[in-house]
Amino acid sequence: MSGGRLVLLVAFVISLVACVVARWWAKHNEDSQTEWLATLTGLASVVSVGVVIAQLWFEEGPEPRPSDDPATSQTAESRSRAPDEKRTSPTTTAEPITTPAPSASLPSEVRSTPTYRLEHKDVPLAIRSPGTCESAYTVVDFDGDPFGDGPPITRRVVDWDALTSSEREAIDMYYETCVTAVLSVSPGSSVGLLRKGEAAEEVTAEQCAAAASGASIGGELRIDNSADARDAGFEVGASLCARTPQGRVAKATITHISYESGFPAVEFTLTTWVRASS
Repeated sequence: MSGGRLVLLVAFVISLVACVVARWWAKHNEDSQTEWLATLTGLASVVSVGVVIAQLWFEEGPEPRPSDDPATSQTAESRSRAPDEKRTSPTTTAEPITTPAPSASLPSEVRSTPTYRLEHKDVPLAIRSPGTCESAYTVVDFDGDPFGDGPPITRRVVDWDALTSSEREAIDMYYETCVTAVLSVSPGSSVGLLRKGEAAEEVTAEQCAAAASGASIGGELRIDNSADARDAGFEVGASLCARTPQGRVAKATITHISYESGFPAVEFTLTTWVRASS
């Protein structure tokens, strides 16, 4: 009950008591005129106070309970409705996110394929056993000059330790024969093997470069007669594809394999490409 209602109720009780007391006093003194005047005045006071109480009572309405508080009810209602509203309200529906294709976000210079121009075509090349088992190698440098005007493409190296660091870095492959015959790839170079059916005349520089990167011979390939090198794809008609530290692409297509004291001598035709100037 509010404070205003309590005050009016007390006033009503006081008026009622005052009416009763006035009537008793008038009756006790045997004054009929005063008795009726006190009675009417008291009743009028009681009725007036009663009317005021009734009016205020119905205007204010029942006192709200804590759970009926508008702010509290609204907060509770919003809490109970929040998950559903977030799922269904158009204002909270996320716009679909469109992720661009990987190629769309890459710079054009990264996406573009290098352009090559033909340098040499079908130049005869051969690798043979170095003929000793004492640290001798036949080395291949595809950046060499096949016509003898510069460092050769192939040469025999007896002492590996005698080579300078730049000479070692220029070597793409080396051939070693001792108990077995092994063709190895030098660090910094990339060499792959295109099988006979894949190594057609129309193989491009880009295809050969991809083969060098994606079809590596695994660091070394054993090619002696007892190693079943043909199963690995090393046979006449197949091609070794190399990509050199200088950016040159080389395709050495096997044209003949013969055996010297059990170790193979391999003949190739060499085609090379270099980057086209921009």
